Amino acid sequence: MKLLHYTLNTGHKRYAYRDEILDSVLDVSRYIIKPGDHKFPLDVLPDYLVATGDRLEGFAFTVFYKTEPLVTCAVADTPEGAESVWPDLEELYNTVTDSGIHAKMDWKTAKQPNKLPWLSVAVVGSPRLVPAAAEWLGDFERCLAWTWLER
Repeated sequence: MKLLHYTLNTGHKRYAYRDEILDSVLDVSRYIIKPGDHKFPLDVLPDYLVATGDRLEGFAFTVFYKTEPLVTCAVADTPEGAESVWPDLEELYNTVTDSGIHAKMDWKTAKQPNKLPWLSVAVVGSPRLVPAAAEWLGDFERCLAWTWLER
């Protein structure tokens, strides 16, 4: 199976495959898909937090640096899941990109993916904070998405 990884702000899309993630990494991440606020699974990143929502369909999470959100992500594997998570993600994306420093940037128009499963990501944090996490954040997003898909 392949997972579409889509970044709303840039329009960038890539397919992610399950074999890109080690089983042991998914095992370490299982606690994070439960609703709540979770410390990051790596001790080397003590200032990061993952907040996951409680939904009947679909999955959503936000990665924070200290108290500031960096990205909000939504994962859907069914049409019902997509209907549950997409409107909230799109509304958040539109609110963030229409205000503050984000309003000065040339962001793309959000378009809901038409093939399932998908992971859609809205960069919502300060542009000064996001680059520091860019090296590992995409991999983490995909890891958490696969963890949820294999729940």
